[in-house]
Amino acid sequence: MFVEKWMTPSPQTILPEASISFVAMEMSRLKFRHFPVAELTRNGKRLVGIVSKYDIARGFPAHLNPFSIEVVEDSVSRPVSSVMTKKVITTTPDCPIEEAARTLRSNRIGALPVLRENRLVGIITESDVFEAFINMTAAKSGGARILVESDAPDNPVPIVLQLSRQYRVDILSMVSFHENSPAWEGPINLSLRQPTAGGISPGNHQGGVSHRQRRNMKRTTNRFSQTPTSWYWLQHDGFPRLWRCQVAATVPF
Repeated sequence: MFVEKWMTPSPQTILPEASISFVAMEMSRLKFRHFPVAELTRNGKRLVGIVSKYDIARGFPAHLNPFSIEVVEDSVSRPVSSVMTKKVITTTPDCPIEEAARTLRSNRIGALPVLRENRLVGIITESDVFEAFINMTAAKSGGARILVESDAPDNPVPIVLQLSRQYRVDILSMVSFHENSPAWEGPINLSLRQPTAGGISPGNHQGGVSHRQRRNMKRTTNRFSQTPTSWYWLQHDGFPRLWRCQVAATVPF
């Protein structure tokens, strides 16, 4: 997935000559934490800086809360260009979302203006990246989340797909972790939904889980979490060895 899918297109901007207190009022009104600072040109908006709530707070006197109702447009008349960040870290619409997340984290910033041919076309923030992560893991979808841990030397994904087809399980998302190792050591995080309403959550082994499957599952102690989940040792003909599976409670639709 790319930045263009998750960014806010045509974002609201402010002029560099706008007063600091005016920007503070706009941030309070719109509930924004960042504002791109741009100049209007014949070819569109040219980015000249970015200002955050922290920059605005630094521009105010210590006795005055910049986001209180006491602030008026001329409370701090200095231009926002005096406190904005001028060397702006940016991204492009075709940048992968994970690369944008890495840029935000490594630079410890909360937003990236998005440029196309030096024109401002969007902005992507931490919240947008979180929303993308939630979407990629199908966290908002109904069903059950299964965490599979395996030390099998072979790639387990084909087997998981084979079993999903066999038991008519709809996989909404699959994310793999390698535990800082090139081998497939897992865990594999599967966000999936059963075709029936029952799901496969602990204590409710109806919706699509057969008696044979249940016989192959031996409940063990969950030593890692107090959340409503259960650990199982799963033995199946398609698995190269025993895999430990964590089945989380179903998520409402």
